[in-house]
Amino acid sequence: MCKYGYKVACDGTCELDEYLLDEMLLAGNMTQVEKDELLAVQQMESNAVAFNVFMFTAWMTGAVTVAVGGGVFLHRKLRVKDEESDYDKLAEGPALYE
Repeated sequence: MCKYGYKVACDGTCELDEYLLDEMLLAGNMTQVEKDELLAVQQMESNAVAFNVFMFTAWMTGAVTVAVGGGVFLHRKLRVKDEESDYDKLAEGPALYE
């Protein structure tokens, strides 16, 4: 998506739209309604670009969160635990509830 006044070229980059540039030179010949419509279109395009940037940021933040959370989870699960306890081990024998 390109900014207003630009178009997507064959190679995928944004380039200046000469047709629209000619129309902008004739802007003095526009009615107020046409100017308002043009401003509304520009505002909608700006909102769409802002939403695209927001969604990209949200997806990247989610991906980083999942990656870090998965790494922490794996680290905790795969870590060897040598915990010492203050309790003594019970003697080997029959269970008390049998």
